[in-house]
Amino acid sequence: MRALNKLSDALAQTTIWFAAFTVILMCLHVAAGIVVRGLFSATLDGTVEIVSHFYMVIVAFVPWAYVQRKGEHVSVDILLAVLPEWANRVFRVIANLLTLIVLSYFAWALMDMAIRQMGLGELVETGTMDIPVWPARWIAFLGVVAMLCVLVVQLLQPGKDFDDQVKDDEASALTEEGGV
Repeated sequence: MRALNKLSDALAQTTIWFAAFTVILMCLHVAAGIVVRGLFSATLDGTVEIVSHFYMVIVAFVPWAYVQRKGEHVSVDILLAVLPEWANRVFRVIANLLTLIVLSYFAWALMDMAIRQMGLGELVETGTMDIPVWPARWIAFLGVVAMLCVLVVQLLQPGKDFDDQVKDDEASALTEEGGV
């Protein structure tokens, strides 16, 4: 189980770093467009399309695995605050199972759309070129699948809370390094 936790953590870390790098790249791309417009009275063709069809898809979907791993999705805990711990754990398992079902359907729908759009060669037209945007469909699919992987690992340990999993992983890492 520790190996699955490590894999889940590595996947989550990879997704958040990829999304963070994409935010930086997006800022540089937009800034370059502003500089080109200001200095040369020209535009970087395709900037809006690349930002909206690629960068934003990555930033919106890819970090879901990290957010799930850390237990930081939006939640309303008003009812859970007054229930005993065992009831909280039961509700979390039920919520995670429902999330698994919904996300599995969502992943299936994204995959179906990605296959269809790839087959059609989905493009977006700019002033001077056509940009293939079907790869962004696969990026969204992979982001959802990454979250599903993290979620499955969490469901395999229903007695553990998100914080417990992270603490156990950190403790085992210290033990392996000889720190404790």
